Amino acid sequence: MSPETIRDKAAALLVELGVGEDCVISPLPGSRTQRTFHCRHRGNELVIKGYPTLETDGIDPFAAECAFYDYLESIRPEQTPQARGWDGEQRVGVLSLWPGRPPKPVELGTEFVRAAGRFIAIINHGRHELPSAFPSLPQREESISALLQSINQTLIEGLPEALLAIEPLKLFWEEDLQPAWHQVMGATLSGLHLANLDSSQRLEKTMALITPGDLGPENALIGPDRRYGFCDFDQVSWTDPGYLIARFFCRLGAQETTNLLPQFMETLEGIPHLDPHTAIRSRLLLPAMHMEQALLELFGFESWGCMEHQMAAADATHRVAWMERLGIARKRIKKVLMHLPQP
Repeated sequence: MSPETIRDKAAALLVELGVGEDCVISPLPGSRTQRTFHCRHRGNELVIKGYPTLETDGIDPFAAECAFYDYLESIRPEQTPQARGWDGEQRVGVLSLWPGRPPKPVELGTEFVRAAGRFIAIINHGRHELPSAFPSLPQREESISALLQSINQTLIEGLPEALLAIEPLKLFWEEDLQPAWHQVMGATLSGLHLANLDSSQRLEKTMALITPGDLGPENALIGPDRRYGFCDFDQVSWTDPGYLIARFFCRLGAQETTNLLPQFMETLEGIPHLDPHTAIRSRLLLPAMHMEQALLELFGFESWGCMEHQMAAADATHRVAWMERLGIARKRIKKVLMHLPQP
């Protein structure tokens, strides 16, 4: 989406907000989707965001983000932008500009982890009063065995036919990915057994948490006062707290979990109906989440739901990109196996 396109789509909403035609609109630095723009007008700065028509997995990102910002308005957290206005017909939103920049790798330590945990605690304290606009707990997250089976089934089905001609990708799938997954699945099930946890036990609905989507460095900002903020809530949904935390640490690196997980868990104290086994379940799920992330990176999808609906359409058009993704996935898997708990 270009600045000219978003200007046309947001024209009526900007007029309503008192923003004139002389405003300067440019791509927002750091945006991954190319749908978020910086708007500057007479000393005021805003963010304009455009939304696709509908996600293939059935999630409406526009409706989800609107509903979530309505909820944020009732609790007024300091860690997020504020909604200024919405245009449902044009599917655009205008937000305040949260003053900050993407955090550097060296800034993703204890303070960042605690800030992320506090944010999760704030938005989940009154979560049972949330509207029904958010997607329910995905079927694959109803139990640990369901999640493991979901990943396992994808690996059994194999590569899309169009990609079988890429020999390095085929060899990676058969000789690296599948054997690594069997090690991960075995270690996960052994860990659950030792912890006396049933992998088929379904999470009670009251214990599900609301997640803003991909909670991680990609959707975080650090302000001039060193405070951390979070943005981009168009994938908000209900989730298992163990999966939420494991996915969060998946983005930080497996070697950081031992030191930082207790810090994260400490900030969650006080959340009503928090699963008492969340810490151990998240630690045991982390290797599987890394394998999930390796698959997502390999196919270039942002979520498992998107991959399930679009994977069959993958093709070999961009061979160079596939080779780059292959290298990223191989490094992640190697790292997972290095830190895999031994029975």
